[in-house]
Amino acid sequence: IMTKHDASLGVAGCVAWMFRRVGVIEATLPKDLHREDFELQLIDAGAEDIDWDGDVIRVFCPLEGFERVLKVFNSDTVQKSEITFLPLEKKVLTDIISAQELLELQEALQGDDDVDEVYTNVEFSEEVLKTLTADEEL
Repeated sequence: IMTKHDASLGVAGCVAWMFRRVGVIEATLPKDLHREDFELQLIDAGAEDIDWDGDVIRVFCPLEGFERVLKVFNSDTVQKSEITFLPLEKKVLTDIISAQELLELQEALQGDDDVDEVYTNVEFSEEVLKTLTADEEL
């Protein structure tokens, strides 16, 4: 896969310093939930970052607080709970050709049975996202 996409693989762990392991919990919560009280419970349990999108909440926490934060949720509402890697610093990609090449490589890696997860520290600029979205609509 790497050779086909003109890429190379570094030694194990060579980019680990660019990421941190965190717990992530996503859940759909009832509309009548008092959000501020719930957020305070999450913070008391160890949550570091809380994002809302309508009734869906995404909570990030350190590994050592993952179980405590997860216990705050009603298990019926949890859609995803996992340990993942988040980039410490994101790099913005502004070149459309590089973005397309990166997406092709990511898709090839994710489609391989021997690959469990693919992590990146790349974000696409708004211009690149618009171009990629326009290309998909054709």
